[in-house]
Amino acid sequence: MNIRAGLFAFIVASVHLTFGSPAVGNSISAEARRWAEDVHAEAGVSGGFVVHIGNVGERTAALRTCERHCVQGLSSDSDDVRAARDAIQSLGCYGPVTVAPFDGPAKLTPAWSRKLGGKLSRLTAANGKIYVAAIDRHTLHTLDAATGKPGWSFTAGGRIESPPTIDGGRVYFGSHDGFAYCPREEDGALAWKFHAAPREAMLVADDQPESVWPVHGSVLV
Repeated sequence: MNIRAGLFAFIVASVHLTFGSPAVGNSISAEARRWAEDVHAEAGVSGGFVVHIGNVGERTAALRTCERHCVQGLSSDSDDVRAARDAIQSLGCYGPVTVAPFDGPAKLTPAWSRKLGGKLSRLTAANGKIYVAAIDRHTLHTLDAATGKPGWSFTAGGRIESPPTIDGGRVYFGSHDGFAYCPREEDGALAWKFHAAPREAMLVADDQPESVWPVHGSVLV
């Protein structure tokens, strides 16, 4: 599936929005529902704010697969906007799903792409860098935000499933080995690590060693 074909979605994964009206159900075609489910599966998040550019209408409504999604459709064609609003109102989901005019480009193209391999975490962007973890490879990667050129990488002792927190020249994240890590933002050198588990006890999960007390989620500063 090519999400870029008529779709630009960004999802604020830390915000869960709930509305009184139900999520869109059987009134949406099976094809549109499958397309929306594929979009959310590839994005890898379960709630937040979604922006859909182009081909607005039924697919825009279908992107609200649950009450944790709020969807904004955008189109540069005023006739499409009016038709999409009518369609969404007829489906009974206008409010959590809206459509508005958009004077930007009708089609968005990526500035760059970089293949890292394996299952990846969500991204963090800060100070001109992109941070993303190769989860099962225990490695946090940095990329130049403008060019995608690889920067430093840091390998922990277990899976890194969540994006890091960046603050004060430090990078903070947890790992399934039971440690919280803090490499330096500048070069990735380890400033410190903290054993958050109460004691050393390991098991095997999905063919990977990890602590009985893995450090899940992003670190708050």
